[in-house]
Amino acid sequence: MNKISISLVLVLLIPFAAKACHFATSHSPQKNIYVSTTGNDLADGSLAKPLKSISKAVAKALAGDRILIMDGVYRESVKFEHGGSSESNRISLEALNTGKVTLKGSDQKLNWVKQKDKRWKCMLDAQIPQLMLFLNGKKLINVNGIEDSKTAMGWMRGEEQGKTVLWANFGDTNPNVQLTEIAIRQYAISANGNVDYITIKGINVSQVANGYATIYAEQPGAIYAKNGKYWDILNCTISDCRSVGISIGNPGHVYDEINPGKPEFSDYSDLAQVGHHKIKNNHIFDCGQAGIFGLLGGSSSIIEDNLIENINQDQEYTGAESAGIRLAMAVDVTIKHNLIRKIKGKSSFGVFLGPVFQGARVSRNIITNSDAGLFYLFKSHGPALFDNNILVMATTATSGVAGVNMMASEANVFVQNLFYNCSFNNERQPGKSVSTANFLPHTLVIKQTIPALNIDHRWYGNLFVGKGTGIPKAAGCESDFNFYGNGALAMAGADPNSLKAGKSLVLRLQHNQHGVDLLWESEKPKAIKIPVLTANFLGFFALSKQYVEYPSGEKITVNKDFLNASAGSLTRFAGPFYHKLGTKQKIKLF
Repeated sequence: MNKISISLVLVLLIPFAAKACHFATSHSPQKNIYVSTTGNDLADGSLAKPLKSISKAVAKALAGDRILIMDGVYRESVKFEHGGSSESNRISLEALNTGKVTLKGSDQKLNWVKQKDKRWKCMLDAQIPQLMLFLNGKKLINVNGIEDSKTAMGWMRGEEQGKTVLWANFGDTNPNVQLTEIAIRQYAISANGNVDYITIKGINVSQVANGYATIYAEQPGAIYAKNGKYWDILNCTISDCRSVGISIGNPGHVYDEINPGKPEFSDYSDLAQVGHHKIKNNHIFDCGQAGIFGLLGGSSSIIEDNLIENINQDQEYTGAESAGIRLAMAVDVTIKHNLIRKIKGKSSFGVFLGPVFQGARVSRNIITNSDAGLFYLFKSHGPALFDNNILVMATTATSGVAGVNMMASEANVFVQNLFYNCSFNNERQPGKSVSTANFLPHTLVIKQTIPALNIDHRWYGNLFVGKGTGIPKAAGCESDFNFYGNGALAMAGADPNSLKAGKSLVLRLQHNQHGVDLLWESEKPKAIKIPVLTANFLGFFALSKQYVEYPSGEKITVNKDFLNASAGSLTRFAGPFYHKLGTKQKIKLF
């Protein structure tokens, strides 16, 4: 065969060789990988021969694979180095039986040495930056000094010979014969960065000693998406975390030079490359800073049907970023039907949004018993829609604490909410004005950068009981078709068609372990003729050049109540219930 013939044969064979190579290296078909506490990491991961560690399964998994974890307690940190490739080709990490798999950031600790005054001592093998101590699942109190450690269920740390030493008082219990655990790991599930299309489903995560989060640095969570997008976190329980339960944050940094041409967070410009998470049906509790936290990761995300409670109960976190849900740069986020309660600390809120939450919708949430207030809305040009929420400030709330605090936040639209004992604060940011980015609708493309003020808010069809807006009418603000009961104050110079009633409205929330009911114990309030609350009626917001809209750009009409019922008539009750209110009425909320 001559050289020309050989060359021709090679040219013809190259495409077939490349195709053969592709089939040899591509991942097909998708498979299940099994993990068991009695497995072996040298096994093949089949149902008959499961792996022992979740981390080994994660390392083996490729796009489209499901990791199925059998019942038991796993003590490890799991990090994804790679993810799925599309919505239909995710990597899924699932409990084989929901709620029967626990991933702990702690290790069991034996070899405690008895000291005097009921104290015990143990030495750890290395320096550990953050830790927590548990006895039979109950967290001990971290105290300040050696004398304080004499208190039952208190502990402190020290250092000897370059190692961490713990002193603890377990009361009359011998820690060597009970379940004594030290939380040492800084995350339970995380990623190497920019890992997309991950599903986490039905797993209990607990006892994670993560550091505190800030939008200007790292944002560690017990579950930490870390720059990833399209994570689905479903039906999980996250508890006993030192700081944040679920972090969907992109690590931030300090902006040394801020000016109108270069505002904070202007180094992000592509909405398609951030967020798009789904966080649904999770129970998040006993976390020291926040239930859900994130810079940018909230954008285009849905946070739905979660129970978030007992945040910062020990009040060890004293910073300014504590909340049930705390998001910044959360463009087009949807937060709906979450129960958020028992948020402790003088700077801890139910929901803390900002800087920037343009296009956000916060709908059908129940928020109560939050020490610093229910909403803190900070530095955004809007618009943002808040509809059909039930917002209840405790009667024991600190005097002067507003239920809704708006600081340099514009165009917040409040529609069909129930505000109980809930006042408003609407201020410009004190001191030198700081420019805030305003984006083209449903993008991170900056349209202009000017200071956010306290203007262009709306209040329509709300039910106020006990307190009301009670604030001066700022420029561009509108308020009407509301019902004010029990001395609630209307906005000055507004509300021509609103109604008022005396001290005749009696209601309360009845909490249970996993939910809450509303008990309406008075007569029906008087109905009001309320216009159809279309986006056109609510108004066009000229600065942002948008109406209240879905992320797709379609206009929103608020024509359903909290229970997803339709009005059927323009004459109806103000607030989140079109039909249900009446004497001795009990409404299941969550």
